[in-house]
Amino acid sequence: MDETKKAPAKVETITVEGLLKIKKNSVISVFSDEKKIQPYIDKVRKEALVVDIDLKTKKGRDLIAGAAYKVSKFKTGLIKQAIDPSVAEYKAAIKSVAGGKKFFSESMDDLRDEIRAPLTEWEAAEKVKEEKRISDIKESISNIISLGDPVNPSEDLEDKEYLASMLDAVENIDCTDGFDEFTQDALQAKAAAKESLSKALNGLIQKEIEEKSRLQLLDQQKKLDEEKAAIELKTQAQARLNKLMMIPIELIGKSSEDIQLKINSLIKYEVPKSEFGDLYEQACESVKTVITQLEGMHQQQTLVEDAKAKDCTKAQELEEANTSTRQAMDIQSQQESSVPVVERVQKSEADPSVKKFKLQVEWSGYSRGYSIYEVEAKDEESAKKFFYEGKKLDHVVVRDDTESQEVNIIN
Repeated sequence: MDETKKAPAKVETITVEGLLKIKKNSVISVFSDEKKIQPYIDKVRKEALVVDIDLKTKKGRDLIAGAAYKVSKFKTGLIKQAIDPSVAEYKAAIKSVAGGKKFFSESMDDLRDEIRAPLTEWEAAEKVKEEKRISDIKESISNIISLGDPVNPSEDLEDKEYLASMLDAVENIDCTDGFDEFTQDALQAKAAAKESLSKALNGLIQKEIEEKSRLQLLDQQKKLDEEKAAIELKTQAQARLNKLMMIPIELIGKSSEDIQLKINSLIKYEVPKSEFGDLYEQACESVKTVITQLEGMHQQQTLVEDAKAKDCTKAQELEEANTSTRQAMDIQSQQESSVPVVERVQKSEADPSVKKFKLQVEWSGYSRGYSIYEVEAKDEESAKKFFYEGKKLDHVVVRDDTESQEVNIIN
């Protein structure tokens, strides 16, 4: 017999109420399966079942009660002696196994981590690299987006060169290199930046075009206003110049004193350049011309007034002579004739040497025209000399650029 061969272990048996025996190590397996439990139930039934019992007798009734009690006692005994202790031992074993399981599991995890440590460290480093790669790509995409958002909108959006350079920079970005799986995001960022910068640049160009157009319109309007103002100034200046040249005409028939006052006023008059503009030099010359004309008129009017003074003296002498004559004629008329006094007086006062002349006075200069007078004089020379004293019948003014004056007899 081999000494190394171990003897079989002794199996402990549990006896319940002297009725049933069960191996301790089989309790768990038996009571884990209803089919294995059924034979034990059948055996208890067989031992406890009473037949031919008379319930009318006390003995019969006691036998039945005793059999039922025996079943309950067997149940309780089996549970307490076999099942509960086995379950307790099994739970303890399970608890022990759980602890061992935990120890084993932790030890295996530590061993796994120890063995995997180089790979884990490599993977961690690669993860950092990957995260940095993704972070760098996303930062590059953010930078592309930021190119479409000026740093100083109030200044950059008004700088056409800046916008053009930024648009050129965005256009030159190569989104096919270095963006890997984020290439589509980079292309979208580039498109958005281009759209933003193009919109800003086009808006600025449009604004410049509109501003240039506005300034051109303002310049055109300014030129039109200046031309209109120049025309108005020239028109007003010409009107002033015409009025200046009309001074001699307006003073026709005025006294030498009035003419001299006007001469004195014109001598002191300083031609305002702002009122005459381009006609300033012409206005200065016109003032001199008018002064010369007025001096001639003053000289003529002085002669007229002197002649009138002499004529008044002669008229007074004539009136005195006529008065004496009328008195003599009145006396004679009372004696010799019945001719009306008025008629005789008119006849005696009539001066057959005085004639009526119609003269046309023409002038020209910065304005030109003519006036027609009816003058009483003894001859043409006297009529021409003293035409200012006559009755003005007509006056016509037109423009010209020469300076002259001519008096003609027209009948």
